[in-house]
Amino acid sequence: MKRYIEQSDIAHFNEFRESLVGKEFSRKEIQKLLGDQMGYPQSDRFLIMMSSGENPPIKKIQHDVYVVDSKPTYRDRLQVIFDEYYRAIEAIPIDEAILALKNAGYKIYKPDIKYVEI
Repeated sequence: MKRYIEQSDIAHFNEFRESLVGKEFSRKEIQKLLGDQMGYPQSDRFLIMMSSGENPPIKKIQHDVYVVDSKPTYRDRLQVIFDEYYRAIEAIPIDEAILALKNAGYKIYKPDIKYVEI
């Protein structure tokens, strides 16, 4: 899966960003805003990618506290984030997938089959 970032996408993101400059958000709050207002994935992995690397659009200022960058985000930067995100989810290890689901509030069960000699 691939998402191509158009000029209209980046304009929309920068409007979103400008409306939130100077405000602090928890991880859950910023994920919800990204999902509800931008239609972006609300996963921990996506937030990590949005808040990592050079010139991140979202900055983690301390544990569970995020702010949007006051500087504009450019199309190429956002495209790299989406490219890396979709490449990563295609190859996500099972233990990371389970952890992500647990962090999202899901309960994960696995079968526990025991064989007994008769």
